[in-house]
Amino acid sequence: MSRFVSAITLVGALSACSVFRSTAPQRLIYEGYSTVVATNPTVVDAVVTVRNTGAAAVQMNSGLCVLHLEAYTNAAREGTPAWGSGMPACLALGLVTVEPGNTYDFKTRGTLPASLSPGVYYLALVGARGQDRIPVGRVTLP
Repeated sequence: MSRFVSAITLVGALSACSVFRSTAPQRLIYEGYSTVVATNPTVVDAVVTVRNTGAAAVQMNSGLCVLHLEAYTNAAREGTPAWGSGMPACLALGLVTVEPGNTYDFKTRGTLPASLSPGVYYLALVGARGQDRIPVGRVTLP
């Protein structure tokens, strides 16, 4: 049973939407990766690290309630996902401040259902409104 999970790095300007919300435009680096932590069923931990390379602090919504994991059958992560973890229930959101040169990790865990067909699935962490989709690797199901 082979499993492969990769890391993907994105560089971009922060936009004012969903999870990655800022009080001003900043230069951020997004590093996404995932790790298979259990098999049968397949459980994946996914992380997006946001690194502030700008000159000003950035405030963002934080917490598991603003992210969910999706699995796609195409590397572009376009169209309808083959599976999504759904949005967890959440009563409160917090704000986190990322100072220049610092990082913050957005984390979540998902259990891929046994009903998924064997093959390669491309994973993404998705913000609450579906506007932010950060690639976090891929997994191969036997």
